[in-house]
Amino acid sequence: MAFLEEDLALELLLRERLVLRLRMEDGPRALSALKALRRGGIRAVDIDPPGPGPAAFVLSRLRREHPLLVGAGSLVTAEQVREASRFGAAWGVIPGPRKDLVDAGREEGLLLLVRVRTEADLSRALRLDAACLLLAPPLAGKGCSLPRLLGEGALSAGIEAPWGASPPPWASFHLVTRGLLPQGFLEEGRFPELERLVGEGLEELAGEGREGL
Repeated sequence: MAFLEEDLALELLLRERLVLRLRMEDGPRALSALKALRRGGIRAVDIDPPGPGPAAFVLSRLRREHPLLVGAGSLVTAEQVREASRFGAAWGVIPGPRKDLVDAGREEGLLLLVRVRTEADLSRALRLDAACLLLAPPLAGKGCSLPRLLGEGALSAGIEAPWGASPPPWASFHLVTRGLLPQGFLEEGRFPELERLVGEGLEELAGEGREGL
């Protein structure tokens, strides 16, 4: 079963509102990067790739460490969903409204963020009664009005977009895919600078009155 109950994981995710995706192939270095991100003010991170590599390494060490929330990105098989749950992920991202993955998440009690790219994807996700949507391009980049597509009482949904993008009013959270850090920054192990850059970026957002978005 999942380390966090689905409802609690969703509540914590929506409270943070800002998630940074971290792509690294080396587990110990990813762990150092996460600690620097936390010192800089980031409290929610999505790790990609998932599985028995860096994500499992980091999750197994941070699963009880508050207040950092760690999710597993790009889960493409039911076994990866189960692995993410076993290693203590707060959520998993799946690449579309796939019933096999949604069913696996429900069996584990793991919150799944269902990535949707088109209105057809969105319709399928609604039929699967997905708990949380993650809108990605091209749907996210077309000025999509989620309330218009869902009607009243829209479920929780976030947007997958680069740093600096301005999420629409309906977005409950922003998963940052790129743009905050220079290329190669993490691989070079420049963790003190990473902490500084993140802190400056968050201060800039606060100055714009975006409250974490």
